[in-house]
Amino acid sequence: MENSQLHLHDKFYMDKLLANESNNRIAQLLRFMDLKKDMVVADFACGNGVLLEFLGQKIGEYYGVDFSQHAIKNAEFRMNKIRATKAYYFCETIQSFCEKNNEKFDVGMALDFSEHVNDKEWLPILKSIKSSLKIGGKLYLHTPNGNFFLEIMKSKNFIFKQFPEHIA
Repeated sequence: MENSQLHLHDKFYMDKLLANESNNRIAQLLRFMDLKKDMVVADFACGNGVLLEFLGQKIGEYYGVDFSQHAIKNAEFRMNKIRATKAYYFCETIQSFCEKNNEKFDVGMALDFSEHVNDKEWLPILKSIKSSLKIGGKLYLHTPNGNFFLEIMKSKNFIFKQFPEHIA
């Protein structure tokens, strides 16, 4: 993440996200994922850790990573609130996290963060993620559809305002 984007994911943004999130979309996505009790899962750009609430009882271990200390603070608050075990959070870049966790994860989750990453940074991030997955491991990606009419309207600031955090 470029330094110019760091301010877009500060305490104000993360607290607003925690207060106003909608989890219905995540519940819908999980219906399409193959998860098992013994799996080790990485949540890349985990934000405030909402995914842990959905995965906690379905998997073996959960690892969340995000560069924002405010996100990790909120994620740890959520983790403690639900008394999750075998869940771990790391405040660092995805690349540095993956370097320390080579071929460790059965599943990687990259949900709703590619739109926050500059295009030139996306390929190196994906390569890092690939190195952290076990052979045969799966990566689940999700991002808003830029061709969806609401996203087109937001990109032109027509009726809906584009989120400044969506840079790609």
